[in-house]
Amino acid sequence: MCLQIDLSIHKEKNKGGITPRSIILTKPMTVWKVVLKVDIDNVISIHRHFRYKRGRDHSIGKTKIDKVWYNDKFYVKKGFHAYKSRGVARREKNVCWGYGGKPKSVCKFLFPIGSTVFFGIEGDIVSNRITFPKILKK
Repeated sequence: MCLQIDLSIHKEKNKGGITPRSIILTKPMTVWKVVLKVDIDNVISIHRHFRYKRGRDHSIGKTKIDKVWYNDKFYVKKGFHAYKSRGVARREKNVCWGYGGKPKSVCKFLFPIGSTVFFGIEGDIVSNRITFPKILKK
């Protein structure tokens, strides 16, 4: 998966032109992921079959920005990809065939406080940290 950065949100001019600047979250952000398998303790992502354990903060360190020179657009390749709204995630669920199986569900995740995020042009978002929330018992 590859996120094209929305430069209307992440614009920062410098001597070399425009460079996208990440946003650091000051409060947790709810996001949605398309997943292949769901059970009580974890989910498996549709891309790369990554296993998210419930209640654990998953981290990759810094997100990597790659500039595509032929059309002067910026992309983020490495990171935890998700969607800003459940509706966009549900729409994407229907086009995710061919990535290791039929998507099973759309699950709620959190990007925790202090996460580095980039917003995409299609309702997508990527971060260096993500949490699959614990189930709260009454």
